[in-house]
Amino acid sequence: MATILLKYFGEFYPYTVLLRFFNVIELGFISWFIYLNIKNATAKRIIIIIQPLFICYCIYDFLSSKQPSVGYYPAAIECIIMIIFIIYFFFELMQEIIQLPLYVIMEFWLATALLIYFSGNFFLFVYSKTMINEEGFMVTYKYIYSTIIILKNIFICLSILYLKTTLANVNQNNKSLSEESIPFFQD
Repeated sequence: MATILLKYFGEFYPYTVLLRFFNVIELGFISWFIYLNIKNATAKRIIIIIQPLFICYCIYDFLSSKQPSVGYYPAAIECIIMIIFIIYFFFELMQEIIQLPLYVIMEFWLATALLIYFSGNFFLFVYSKTMINEEGFMVTYKYIYSTIIILKNIFICLSILYLKTTLANVNQNNKSLSEESIPFFQD
């Protein structure tokens, strides 16, 4: 979508607006996934409170920038917030699931993929902020970003495979498919 806007408008401005909007939407959807899968009411309230604060900060950063820019600080803050949420999700997951190994749970692999994605992007944003004017920066940036995305996609595929395996095991054992038969899908 960003490429289409860039092609038709021919300016950097719509692209930066789209990137900033993407940060807000990304934080919202992934926070929602974590919100649905954690039990602690205080942690859920924190997730609800952080989202509007992050949106306000993104708007402030966009309006206070002198020229259209990508918004390194909102992206880095989003990564830090998501890393904290995911680590808490792992903490709660390890406390809840004691009958099965964590690696057979779909949510574990999704959270692992997101942790790799956000921690890789965080360091990439820090790296790009300091090295953007270097000569070979874009080549290095593409290699690092591609590696992060490939690893994230591998772990997402693993989560889908484990869900498929869980569903196949349930059907093989002639059990009815219920929330109790798939771990960590309960509210």
